[in-house]
Amino acid sequence: MDYAFLGLELTGSALTNFEIFAKKLRERFPLAIFDERLRVHFRTGVPSEGPGEALEISCKLIYLSYLAIERQAR
Repeated sequence: MDYAFLGLELTGSALTNFEIFAKKLRERFPLAIFDERLRVHFRTGVPSEGPGEALEISCKLIYLSYLAIERQAR
């Protein structure tokens, strides 16, 4: 994963970078689930070619949902 988006917080450790990223997600989305439930496969009704693509689809759905909520707030 490219952690360049961390900017000045970027470190030489992938584990530390991931922890910083996870912390930012928790701060940005305080109501989101960040526990073992993330490992459960949720059926989105969208066919995928495997777990990697399913994760990508789920991330896009979360992002689009966030955009919709943000636009309603304006």
